Amino acid sequence: MTATYWEIGRRIVEHEQRGKARAGYGGALIEKLAADLTARFGRGFSRLNLFQMREFYSLWPIVQTPSAQLEVTRTTQEAAKVQTVPAQ
Repeated sequence: MTATYWEIGRRIVEHEQRGKARAGYGGALIEKLAADLTARFGRGFSRLNLFQMREFYSLWPIVQTPSAQLEVTRTTQEAAKVQTVPAQ
């Protein structure tokens, strides 16, 4: 459920608000989503819950692990070396 709530918060922020802190049309977005989701899936999608899901996503980002970041950096550095060899 934790991952689901985080994902709902992410979708609200990234898709509905287009990455902005708030949607241009304010609380109407959350009101509409609450009504739509409740009609489709039932309980658990109140206005307050959706605000909390959005806040949960904003406060607890999922970041790449340090080991994965290191691998990306290493690959980028190796690619840079390969690209400079013909130039020499």
